[in-house]
Amino acid sequence: MHNDCRGPRPTCNERCLLAHELNNDLSVIYGHCELLGDLVGQESRMVFHVHMIQEAARHMMDNLAVRPCPMVACNVAVGA
Repeated sequence: MHNDCRGPRPTCNERCLLAHELNNDLSVIYGHCELLGDLVGQESRMVFHVHMIQEAARHMMDNLAVRPCPMVACNVAVGA
């Protein structure tokens, strides 16, 4: 997918707001999986599924942390 940098440029407050909000929501999912894992116990068949959800949330949070936001990259590319 190609990002077009010619559109209106966001202000500093708008940059990566979605990524920030996603990271917050993923942190909630991760934390609730931690609690749920404790509730179901290690012997439950459900613990595998809880762990998979938790790992997916962690993977997504890691991706959000290391990949530059396209809006920021566009602003840097055009000299903002």
